[in-house]
Amino acid sequence: EFHDENGKPNETLTMSKKAQQLLIHLLLHRRGLTRDELAGLFSHQGDSRSSASLMLISRLRQALEPELAKHESSRFILLRDGRYTFNFGLNYRLDAEEFVYLSQQARDPHIQAEEHLAALKKALEIYRGPFMPHNDDAWCLIERERFRRLAQGNYERVFDVFLERQEPREVLRLAEQALKHDFLHENAHRAKLIALARLGKREDALRHFKKAEQVMQKKFGLNPGDGLKQLLQQVMRGQMPDHKNLREADR
Repeated sequence: EFHDENGKPNETLTMSKKAQQLLIHLLLHRRGLTRDELAGLFSHQGDSRSSASLMLISRLRQALEPELAKHESSRFILLRDGRYTFNFGLNYRLDAEEFVYLSQQARDPHIQAEEHLAALKKALEIYRGPFMPHNDDAWCLIERERFRRLAQGNYERVFDVFLERQEPREVLRLAEQALKHDFLHENAHRAKLIALARLGKREDALRHFKKAEQVMQKKFGLNPGDGLKQLLQQVMRGQMPDHKNLREADR
């Protein structure tokens, strides 16, 4: 989704799906693309690779700058040393870039706990689920997995914070949010069971486990892990589960 300088959705910017994908790729990869790399990523089999690349660059430039004359240089898309790049000297904001920066800040051992938490909260506000979920190109799958792993790590860190602070309702809210994005995030299920146990809602914990088990089996052909089963047993025996080691190792 593209926004204008005031942060409002840009209703006038229209471009083809492939041009959008190229723009996103250039924004995420500062090194840019050669013409051959561009053709390899975005040209269909049977296309004239060179002409298809030039046409796609031209369409992207025209979409960003409709008044751009045919041979006029673009402010947004540059050609330097044989590589097409986005002009990062312009004033722009990319939510994916901000998400990565905040995620890295949340892992910085040199800042205070409250700064960690603030970075985590901002990062999770930005994350809205799988990156470009309807695109299965190889480069997109790599980026989707990278963002997914960062998001999982962010959620696991924030679960730890609020469990330490004895705030199970906030853990419950965040776990449910995490599971909307990624139902197979097992530590989000663990966090939800622990939160429900601390709230004295053992029957709700059992219902959640059974529902999760059904969805995993029916939709993904999987079963909950042994750790999750053992955690449920602890909850149903009335034991207060320890949240230590809830978060997986750094991703």
